[in-house]
Amino acid sequence: MTAFLRQFQEPHGHILRLFYFRVRLAAEAIFGTASGTRYEDYLNIVHISTELRGRIFTQLQAAYPNEGGGFLLGSHRNDRVTIREVRPISNVYAPEEQFHRYAMTPADWMRLEDEADARGLALVGYYHSHPDHPAIPSEFDRVHALPNFRYLITSVQAGTAADFRAWQLSDDRSRFDEIELHVGV
Repeated sequence: MTAFLRQFQEPHGHILRLFYFRVRLAAEAIFGTASGTRYEDYLNIVHISTELRGRIFTQLQAAYPNEGGGFLLGSHRNDRVTIREVRPISNVYAPEEQFHRYAMTPADWMRLEDEADARGLALVGYYHSHPDHPAIPSEFDRVHALPNFRYLITSVQAGTAADFRAWQLSDDRSRFDEIELHVGV
């Protein structure tokens, strides 16, 4: 059994399982599956404002030397995901491991999904930092990633945001693919 499946057996795993299926069903409702076209084939560009990127950088630099992160709320349109809001979430991983691990509670996920729905937005992704490491997904990131999410990773070097990149988990969950990231108004 993969680590991804094992996480659904852990405490609150039923909440993650429900969340996973809600995300998958939403994607299938929008794009269908009969044609063989995958959801991620459509959404291959992420747009985020300079102001929201600045808020992410400020949060993640303050979390240094530990990892920090949160959720991305936004909308899907044509081939792009537009980030409209960012929601910082406290790192609940064991304190001695926070320098290279980030986690949030299932209750955080459910609360933010409900908030996004109420605001006419979608929970479109997740962001986090890699202190003193490149802005590329780790194996830990891959194993714990959800399908159809966009992942923004910031490399924070010596307390300063140094690189900011966007990623999407491949359909077969074997890797992350880098996707276009547009920062601007």
